[in-house]
Amino acid sequence: MLEIDGANKREFLFVPTADKDNSVVFLRQISELDPDALHLVIWDKTGFHPRDGEASVPANVRLPGLPPYSPELNPVEGLSERIKDAVSNQLWPPSTRWRTPSLMKSPPSAKAVRLSPA
Repeated sequence: MLEIDGANKREFLFVPTADKDNSVVFLRQISELDPDALHLVIWDKTGFHPRDGEASVPANVRLPGLPPYSPELNPVEGLSERIKDAVSNQLWPPSTRWRTPSLMKSPPSAKAVRLSPA
């Protein structure tokens, strides 16, 4: 994350699914942090990411996209590689807790989390 002339806060939105509606919720969350600032959110052009200039994108948010087929420019790609390296090719005990009826009745709701630097 690069922030110029700001409080250097990090924004996260934990949601049960990745879709366009949740992407817009996240952009609104960023927009409302400082309504007078212009926010640049650089992300890949995945199908569930809104494009710059769409009506659903807040007026103070710009979305320059990464070029196609450029994982070396996307810091999330490195994170997913580290996670895969840590959990793949291991034998894990079976778990039935994800199949309980209580979890299947209602999915978890979206939850915003704000972190400030220590």
